[in-house]
Amino acid sequence: MEQHQQFRLGAFSCVPVEKKNHDQVSAFFQKTMKDGGKGAERKSAIVEILDYENCLMYFTHTRFILKIYKFIEEINSFYLYNYIQSLQIC
Repeated sequence: MEQHQQFRLGAFSCVPVEKKNHDQVSAFFQKTMKDGGKGAERKSAIVEILDYENCLMYFTHTRFILKIYKFIEEINSFYLYNYIQSLQIC
């Protein structure tokens, strides 16, 4: 340190390293975007995958619920039909 007393704290700045890190991260994430992130819609590929999966889960769940309701209606109509038949026999 005695040899380098003429250097002040500014000589040990991290700005160039931070700039390099920023450039590398930007370049990496541009590769995960359609058109390198230059298009009108700057939507990350990860976000698009999550949107697709959310839609898929929603519609799968909705169809499943509708099938359950339809099954319950069939059961109810079956019991109702049997009940009406039992009333007609008497």
